[in-house]
Amino acid sequence: HENLKDGKIKLTIEVEAARIALVSDEVFKKLAPTVKVAGFRPGKAPKDIVEKEIGSERFEAEILDIILPES
Repeated sequence: HENLKDGKIKLTIEVEAARIALVSDEVFKKLAPTVKVAGFRPGKAPKDIVEKEIGSERFEAEILDIILPES
């Protein structure tokens, strides 16, 4: 960790890329059925389109919600 101003600290957490990819797939499977994309049945749209539809920030937040507690 690194000490910052005002009593704050910065933590650096390393996670294997394979673990991130696995969790990313879990998040996709969880969110895909809830996203309505024109031209696709619920849950059948490609990952990149689902991520674009819900926003990369929400997608990444869902991944962090799973990875951070276990890390």
